[in-house]
Amino acid sequence: MDEQRRELIEAIHATPTMIVLVVTGGGSTAIADLLSVAGASGTILEAVVPYAHSAVEEWLGGAEGGAHARTALEMATRAHARARDLAGDTTAVCGIACTAALATVRDRRGADRAHLASVGDGATIMEHVELERCQGREAQERIVSDVVLRLVARACGVGEVQ
Repeated sequence: MDEQRRELIEAIHATPTMIVLVVTGGGSTAIADLLSVAGASGTILEAVVPYAHSAVEEWLGGAEGGAHARTALEMATRAHARARDLAGDTTAVCGIACTAALATVRDRRGADRAHLASVGDGATIMEHVELERCQGREAQERIVSDVVLRLVARACGVGEVQ
């Protein structure tokens, strides 16, 4: 892990905000990144990867999923409610979600992209990332995971991050 990413995660872990993070595959490296730096137990309440389409629909309570802004917002809203259930009223919590369509071996309509959302006790943040197919899946995964980490930082009140 590079030093800048480690410092960002340390800053996240130094805040009192606790999160539930849900990603549908793309962005999942952010979970490993967060867990690989000491202090994760003070940040992560739960991390979930509903990968199959049916798993995403189940996680959303029957609503249709997909790599769309509304899906990210619905996932983050449910993650926020889950965080509140897990943490109680004693701490600030946030639900973070990422749904992505990364490079694949099958034909897909539409662009490679990611939609992210953060729902906190007083703020909602939405992000969208367009990806280039020529980057390949591994590069796209790193890009999206870094956007997830920056979104977690913003949700936790960590200052502007490069």
